[in-house]
Amino acid sequence: MDDAKQLTQAAYDAHATILAEKYKERMDLSRRPEFKRFLELVPGNTILDAGSGAGDHARYFKEHDKDVLCIDFSPKMISLCKEKGLEARVMDIEAMSFREHAFDGIWAVDSFQNIRKRNLPKVVARMAYIIKPDGILYVVVREGDSEGVTTTEYGSKKFLALWQKEDILLLFEKQFTLLDFSRETVGDKTYLQFFFKKRPDAPTASH
Repeated sequence: MDDAKQLTQAAYDAHATILAEKYKERMDLSRRPEFKRFLELVPGNTILDAGSGAGDHARYFKEHDKDVLCIDFSPKMISLCKEKGLEARVMDIEAMSFREHAFDGIWAVDSFQNIRKRNLPKVVARMAYIIKPDGILYVVVREGDSEGVTTTEYGSKKFLALWQKEDILLLFEKQFTLLDFSRETVGDKTYLQFFFKKRPDAPTASH
């Protein structure tokens, strides 16, 4: 684990409870149509919440009778997931160890913000490997161009990567077909939301 990732992991562990309460406030599902849309699209029951945080999203899927697994590189976040009765593992998205075609859907909200841009192609290829044919991938990234270590509102340091729509589409086009795209602004931040479906001819990598 490089220095930037260690800083980021430490930041999440240090402020896990505060962050969990902050994001819990955003679970007004009357304003979150993406949850229902994902459930309508996903072809089966197995879902990976990649970068799950404290597990509020995963709990919603579990309440809708889905077999959901949380992974996050923050041990404190995974502890909060387990307190909710969720199956959860400490695992880095850059080192996912699952068999081929393990999941019907992957939910990745803000999950790429702590990954160096040069490393994301390998993550995308790995997701294509572990998701089933015709599986659904939901991705949310924060819009922008920068990447690097930044100071959080709580005074800790973390690595943050921002993305443009065109860059994400280019990264995913070989393995996934875009089904839907939307842009949402929350305060001074804009988020890009993508629904992808795995291509039947998608090249994949097991490593």
